[in-house]
Amino acid sequence: MTQIPSESTSPNANNHVSPQDIELLESAAAISTSSPSNSPSAWAGSEPIDPRLEKSETPLLTNVVLPQSRHLRVRLKNSIGSRLFFYVLGGALVGLGSMAYLFYQTLETQSKAKIQGILSTRVESIETQLAQVEQSMIGLNSSIQTLDRQEIDDPDLYKDLTFDFFKQRPELTMGLGFGQTANQIVEDRQWYYPYFYLDQKVPGQVGQLLPAPNQTIRYAELWAEDKYPEQDYYKILVNSKKPQWYEPYQWYGIAITTHARPILNDQEELIGLTTLDVNVTAIGEQIQDPVLNEKGYFAILSTQGNLLAYPPDPQQASELASYQDIPQLKAVWEKIGQENTGLVQVGGSFWAYQRIQGTNWLMLASVPTSVVSNPVLAITLGSALGAGGVLALVVFVFVRRFNRRLQPLLDECNRLAESDAQRAIRLGLEPGLLPGFEQNFNIANADELQIVTQSFQQVTAQLRDSFNILEETNRDLEQRVEERTVELKQAKEASETDKQTIQRRALELLREVDPISKGDLTIRAKVTPDEIGTLADSYNATVASLRKIVAQVQNAADQVIETTEGNEVYIQTLSAEAGKQAVEITDALEQIERMTQVGRVVAANAEQAETIVQQATQTVQEGDAAMNRTVDGIQAIRSTVAETARKVKHLGESSQKISTVVELISAFASQTNMLALNASIEASRAGESGRGFAIVASEVRALAQRSAEATEEIRKLVSSIQAETNEVVVAMESGTEQVVIGTKLVDETRQSLNKITSASAKISALVESIAQATVVQSEAAETVTQTMQGVASSANKTSAEANQVASSFEQLQTVAQTLQASVDRFKVR
Repeated sequence: MTQIPSESTSPNANNHVSPQDIELLESAAAISTSSPSNSPSAWAGSEPIDPRLEKSETPLLTNVVLPQSRHLRVRLKNSIGSRLFFYVLGGALVGLGSMAYLFYQTLETQSKAKIQGILSTRVESIETQLAQVEQSMIGLNSSIQTLDRQEIDDPDLYKDLTFDFFKQRPELTMGLGFGQTANQIVEDRQWYYPYFYLDQKVPGQVGQLLPAPNQTIRYAELWAEDKYPEQDYYKILVNSKKPQWYEPYQWYGIAITTHARPILNDQEELIGLTTLDVNVTAIGEQIQDPVLNEKGYFAILSTQGNLLAYPPDPQQASELASYQDIPQLKAVWEKIGQENTGLVQVGGSFWAYQRIQGTNWLMLASVPTSVVSNPVLAITLGSALGAGGVLALVVFVFVRRFNRRLQPLLDECNRLAESDAQRAIRLGLEPGLLPGFEQNFNIANADELQIVTQSFQQVTAQLRDSFNILEETNRDLEQRVEERTVELKQAKEASETDKQTIQRRALELLREVDPISKGDLTIRAKVTPDEIGTLADSYNATVASLRKIVAQVQNAADQVIETTEGNEVYIQTLSAEAGKQAVEITDALEQIERMTQVGRVVAANAEQAETIVQQATQTVQEGDAAMNRTVDGIQAIRSTVAETARKVKHLGESSQKISTVVELISAFASQTNMLALNASIEASRAGESGRGFAIVASEVRALAQRSAEATEEIRKLVSSIQAETNEVVVAMESGTEQVVIGTKLVDETRQSLNKITSASAKISALVESIAQATVVQSEAAETVTQTMQGVASSANKTSAEANQVASSFEQLQTVAQTLQASVDRFKVR
């Protein structure tokens, strides 16, 4: 006989009720409700049905305090939908945060690059103007070298040449001139320096004001006015023999700088220098506008750190103050050092900087960091929040539909939990004392799938316990029948009729309950007023409880199968959509990679275009040099033609003299002929004695005639020479004019080539800027590619998890079908 553990032998006697105790309590409850003789007197004088009812210390129904029934509620934090919502949303937000950070970095980098691009454009504009200054100096140098090679030393000619270049001066030019070394260009003067400059209308200006229409120009001879050989700008160039940009200085109320170039002869010896003064104040006026979004300013510092342009305080710029007087500029100057270009952050501002080629001046662009960071941060946060909100809404809708599909299954689990609680109330026990009930309430931290799984495990355990109880009941019933049979045998003498009745009822009861062992739970044992009737009533109660459990299990299994079949399609759709999303992200990644490759090709083409532009610039420069040589040759031809014209003209003058001499000879011949005629007349008068004299006179006359004829031929020849000489003079003058026209055309061609060179430089800079922008775009595209790869990995992971959920649903459906097959063998209706 199975013994009930006592309080002294079981530490859990007050916390748990065994299946045997449950069976006894159910029997007691059945007896108390179904037996017609349930008063204490009905049992007086008789032995208890089972001594365990006397020995058991388990409180009866009247002493049990029952808790209120509880429903299975999935906490929000433990719901699979909530966890899926938070996991997916959290992962997406992490990805969005990373993308937002990268997007912020990219936008900030682009803004910095934009600042540097704006600065580069301003620097290029200034460099273009300064390049025009240098080209003007190169032209003046070349002209002076050409005249010097022709050994022309007329000072007025050099003065006029300088004035012509000044009238064609670049925009920023304030003054222009050239000075010779001792007796080199104008050899009859030791020092000579013609200089023209714009009148500043202030007292103390040197030189004289030119008459109208050039009344805004002054001329000064800097040997007389400035003693230029004693000045530093002359000494520096003499020592270096290289082009120089001098440190800016104050000049009649404005700041200017001087560009000087050496004049070298064919032996590379210094014979002079050309200088051009540039208006630095005008350069500062060109950069007064803000840098970006109506904020920031530009500034220019000289090589020594003096202010050339400073819009926040123009007075300091006009005084050429030092950078050390302004704390921010001092910090920027020390941080930049000798770098040529870049961007630093100092004092709450971004400082882009770039050196101006040739002068080595430093140009700065200052922009407050808020101008860059605030719009970038607003765009980044707005994009991230918008994408996060849309994603949260999508995930919320999905989770809501998912929970709606799972709700019927959870309701069925709640119904099972309520049935457990009702069973505990009926037995007069705490719900936690039922077998398997503790597991039912240990799922507070479980999600829906875990609840369903544990519910089925609980149902399985309950069925197993029910079968165990049923088997134990059968065994106990058989034991009771045997005991009762013994008792009846012992009481045979007292009541043979009762014995036979009890035996018959016992056999009937066994026959009645036999179908239950085969799964037919619809059978009810016949309840009689005797002891066997009490057992039958208890047995009926147990079978009814078991029938309810089996019916609930069948309903739950059907509900699970229906729910899993409905959700299976949805989960498969979710898995397919996740896979499709992964494929689309992969396609997008391939598109971005192709875009990156195209950006690289564009960058390579831009570099190739830059090389071609540089080659074109070099070709134009070579053409300019060839033009200079052509001008030199044309100038030499002009001088030769002029000299030839002069000699031909002199030949014409000599021909005139020859003509005069010929006329004189002709007159002499006429007079000689006349004298010969007179001599012949006198000889004829003299008679025979004058015959010899007459012969001589005749010969003289003949000679005079021949002289006259020869003189006439000479006169005609001289006239022909004079006519041809005049034609040659006219042709020489026409050739001289053509040479002058050719010189002008070559000069215009050279200026066009200079413009082409300047345009090529701009094109080269633009191509280089395009190449740099393409490189930045390629880097940004590679960054986006890496981000998309991370998103693709997340999508693949999501697809794998969806497949895993689908597999879990398939397993759950298999378990439900197995459970349904197990309980189908029971007949409950």
